[in-house]
Amino acid sequence: MKNLVLYGAGGLGRDTLALIDDINQIKPLYKPIGFIVDEKFYRKGQIVKGLPIIGTMDWIEANANSISCICTIGTAVARKKIYQDLKNMRVDIATLIHPTTFVDKTATVGCGSIIARSCSIGSDAIIGEGVFIDGMTSIGHDVKIGNYSVIFPRGQLSGYSSVGECCEVGGMTFLAPHKHMRDYSKSASGSIIFTNVPEGRIVMGNPAHKIDI
Repeated sequence: MKNLVLYGAGGLGRDTLALIDDINQIKPLYKPIGFIVDEKFYRKGQIVKGLPIIGTMDWIEANANSISCICTIGTAVARKKIYQDLKNMRVDIATLIHPTTFVDKTATVGCGSIIARSCSIGSDAIIGEGVFIDGMTSIGHDVKIGNYSVIFPRGQLSGYSSVGECCEVGGMTFLAPHKHMRDYSKSASGSIIFTNVPEGRIVMGNPAHKIDI
């Protein structure tokens, strides 16, 4: 079993521990040994779900040759920064897919991605590096999801649609066939998207429209 550290000790970190346990029940692959957090959150002696918060990025750098790591932060831009740092340190990066999720044999899932329970990844779909896909999400055939993007629960991405890099797709968002969310765009929960979403734009509603925050 690989010693695995989780970067991020919040809700997604705790959920990922449960995902790892489900994976290990079928085939023991990972031994979680602790959480890593940013310096401003680190307090020596903290315990989360029975595991210690063992340090910051400096700890990873000092132990880079003996661990695997997964990012368990649900903010796309933060995920990009963390994975870039891990790559620079040549740390082994895990990829986690829940046993109840279906991934078509022609689909590809990038390194560092997490796919939660009861998802479906269709034929020839391309999931980038460091992507997080939350539970009960449907990714249609030929869908492309860019690096570090986050798809929250029950999203529906229709065939030939795409999500760019560092996007955040709100829970229960529907993205129509052949429509595209460009890099760094976001959708609010429940958005129904029938038109392309430009880079950096935030949309909400049915039909989805631009909002300013």
